[in-house]
Amino acid sequence: MRRSDESCVKQHGSGRDADRAPCGSDPGEPTPHRRCGNPCDDQPVPERTAPERAEGDDHDRERPADVGDDRQQPRREKGEVILRRRDPVRRESAVHGDRERDAEREADIDKRHRRGPAAAGEQQRARAEQRCRQQGARGVVDPEGAFVPARCFPPRNRSRCDRVGGEPRRPRKQLGPTTISIPRRQQTREPERQECRAERNERIHSGRLERYGSSVATKRYLFTPGPTPVPPEVLAAIGAPVLHHRSPDFLPVYERVLTRLREVCRTESDVLLFGASGTGAFESAVANLVSPGERHLVVSAGSFGERWVAMTTAFGAEVDVLRYAWGETPEADDVRARLRERQAQAVWVVQSETSTGVVADVRALAAAAKEAGALVVVDAVSSLGALPCEADAWDLDVVVSGSQKALMTPPGLGLAAVSEAALAATGSSPRFYFDWARTRKGQQTLDAPVTLPVSLVAGLDVALELLLEEGLEAAFDRHTRLGRAARAGVKALGLDLFSPDEDRSAVVTAVRAPAGIDSGDVIRGVRDRFGITIANGQGELKGKIFRLGHIGWFDVFDITTQVGAVELVLADLGADVERGVAVTAALEAFSTEPSRT
Repeated sequence: MRRSDESCVKQHGSGRDADRAPCGSDPGEPTPHRRCGNPCDDQPVPERTAPERAEGDDHDRERPADVGDDRQQPRREKGEVILRRRDPVRRESAVHGDRERDAEREADIDKRHRRGPAAAGEQQRARAEQRCRQQGARGVVDPEGAFVPARCFPPRNRSRCDRVGGEPRRPRKQLGPTTISIPRRQQTREPERQECRAERNERIHSGRLERYGSSVATKRYLFTPGPTPVPPEVLAAIGAPVLHHRSPDFLPVYERVLTRLREVCRTESDVLLFGASGTGAFESAVANLVSPGERHLVVSAGSFGERWVAMTTAFGAEVDVLRYAWGETPEADDVRARLRERQAQAVWVVQSETSTGVVADVRALAAAAKEAGALVVVDAVSSLGALPCEADAWDLDVVVSGSQKALMTPPGLGLAAVSEAALAATGSSPRFYFDWARTRKGQQTLDAPVTLPVSLVAGLDVALELLLEEGLEAAFDRHTRLGRAARAGVKALGLDLFSPDEDRSAVVTAVRAPAGIDSGDVIRGVRDRFGITIANGQGELKGKIFRLGHIGWFDVFDITTQVGAVELVLADLGADVERGVAVTAALEAFSTEPSRT
């Protein structure tokens, strides 16, 4: 039986250990173990005799042959070892079965070894020159020497060039030396290469600029009459951890909000809070005050007056409509005259009609209704907090509003300030969620009958604090100045106002579009170019007017931003506007003292 390679290795090792015995020991003695740094290591190793060298060389020369014989043996005996190598393609062990190919590889390696480093350097330079020529042909050479044509992409898809043929980008150092000699025939093409390189760099630069422009967020401006911008303090309160609506942590917030709402509404009565939009507060009034078949008078001069008409009709009321053309202001004398003709259970009015920019004299309208013994219900969704609205002093029975206008909170909360007379006059219409009696009973013990949007309530608490810290009178004055600045800037452009030119129009400024220009084009222009959102007209006014909001968290520079953007867009649309005067006119109008009429 043949011995295994392991035994061969042991025999070779034992023979060599015997030859390398430490100094001072006999060749036949066992070799003691030594640590590194023994001075004896510096002693010269004794030379082997000629017969020993011949025997060792013959044995070393026999070993490759033995290994080769093992590879060719189809039948192996017990204890025989077969050398294996890792297959680089299939990544599995494969038996060396091709002795001739191994022999050729060994011969090639031996040939290159004999040629020495000079020949290897010459081959390396030749490969580098070949690689340079291939790169000049707008190709890529991988480390294995294979030529891969370059793939060109448009600037938008430049990021795809990071991979060629699906392979990861390789470091530049693998492409060979950076300093190489260019053959003479390549030098004539150098100007052409530089031109192509400059063009390629320009495409890369333009692509990067395009990607940068698309990735940088455009600053947005919300200049509509609702929703309106929200102060960061309010957003921070809304983003705080959610509280349980009946927990001890939320109850003080709930109580503060109800108290502050009474201050803003200028009433000692209860202000009922609902998780709903302003329209939800509308419906709470209709559901609690309307009985089928009862007569109600609605004063309508715009889109939200028509909403009163639709709701009261839906609940079965006999609705009498005192209708005005959109853009006109309701008059108290007209209400008196209509009530003398036909009595009504309640009169439904809108204080700030944001569809037209008209602000009605609610105090005078309420007085006319009270003379006839009717209840007064006021839509103050866009006016509460921006205009005076004295619920108790003006004898207003119901004032409904929402959180998303001058109260500087996102949409989602509706409120209704309800007088004792209104609570006593509740009708027979079915209701549950908007039941005033049920909601009032829960609020008296801070135990809301339903789950409130607690995060919005927390935000409203902060917004009301900001408003009351400024002071209601100061807030009314600021909105008056803002409205004046907006109207002055618009008139300086040579445009016509749709809303009245009076200090009472302090919520939204409605502007007629120039002849031949659709207001939708103006709205799209300021949005696409400057990130500004303004409002189009509603109903039959759509495409004819555009509306500039200045309600809630606004200052004079929000007004100048609006009118300046409108000026630029109208000029691009071909309108005959006077350039460079709108901003100055707005600033001057804001600085003048409001009239006290």
